[in-house]
Amino acid sequence: MLNDVTMMESSQAMAKYLVENHASTQARTTVAYERCFSRPPSSDELQAVMAFHDKQLARMQANPQTAKSLGGDPDPQTLAERAAWTAVVRALMNTD
Repeated sequence: MLNDVTMMESSQAMAKYLVENHASTQARTTVAYERCFSRPPSSDELQAVMAFHDKQLARMQANPQTAKSLGGDPDPQTLAERAAWTAVVRALMNTD
């Protein structure tokens, strides 16, 4: 299911929404968590997801080709951020 086209497109769409509509990592994490689990994250969950995001962002910034294939965003200014959020959303969707 993780590599299913529908799952990827859904993750990319939510990542796009998060990046375009919420400014901080904490706000994006909270909204993503609420959409995936219908509840806000606990403080431990919030910290874990934010740490995962930071690792994914560093990975995408270091690997633009990976970011391009995952993020689906042609804008180089937001490519790594959207790809990182796509990875976060995919992880959240697959834990439910």
